[in-house]
Amino acid sequence: MEAKPVILVVDDQTQNNDLLEAYLAPQGYEIIKAVSGEEALEKLAGNQIDLILLDVMMPGMDGFEVTRRIRQDKKNRLMPIILVTALQEMEDRIKGIKAGCDDYITKPFNKLELLARVQSLLKIKAYNDSMSNYRKQLESEVIDITEDLKQSNATLDEQNARLKAIINGPEDTMIFSLNREYRYTSFNENHRKAMKKLWQTDIHIGMSYPECITVPEQRTAAVTSMNRVLAGEHFIETQYQPTLGMWWELNWNPIRTK
Repeated sequence: MEAKPVILVVDDQTQNNDLLEAYLAPQGYEIIKAVSGEEALEKLAGNQIDLILLDVMMPGMDGFEVTRRIRQDKKNRLMPIILVTALQEMEDRIKGIKAGCDDYITKPFNKLELLARVQSLLKIKAYNDSMSNYRKQLESEVIDITEDLKQSNATLDEQNARLKAIINGPEDTMIFSLNREYRYTSFNENHRKAMKKLWQTDIHIGMSYPECITVPEQRTAAVTSMNRVLAGEHFIETQYQPTLGMWWELNWNPIRTK
């Protein structure tokens, strides 16, 4: 069940508060009453208020001062305030607007005018509340997304560190990648050194891998292996390199980039 809008009516004359309640309560509004500016601020602090009907001429703290104090509270800067007054002078109206009121009703007020002004300002407050809740929801989502990104970045950094450790690991670990034209797209330092020692070739990105192999039979065998990779095959082969005095285990693996 939807909660009733709560209206705080403030007047040092209790009969005026009772009259406002008699007009507003049958329209489905919950009424909280105060008879002074000080009590009004206390009631506002202790209750969820949707709109304030505030008399101007009160002993002690008048309606102008109450309005100013309400507007000093950040959470109540958009609280709808209607000043109820017998004052007719333009200066008094300007004073109320400067203090922060949203509207004026002049005593003796018309019931239909009162209800129309109250209903209008409550609609505005409902819209502002909706936008505020939407903004808070977006802020919460941004915080969640930011946290997810932080965690993802941390995981990616960890994976990159592991990959870097593998790439730049022991000298017997050589890693390189080729494109469809068999040209280098990446290689680690171990592979560069091995190619220099084996074929006396200083490799670089974009260089053709088969052209680095100076022994025709081994170049043909390498092209055959790479053609198998292009066909989507993943396999492991071994070969002995006399120049290096070691066996090579080649792990051929196709990599999809799109």
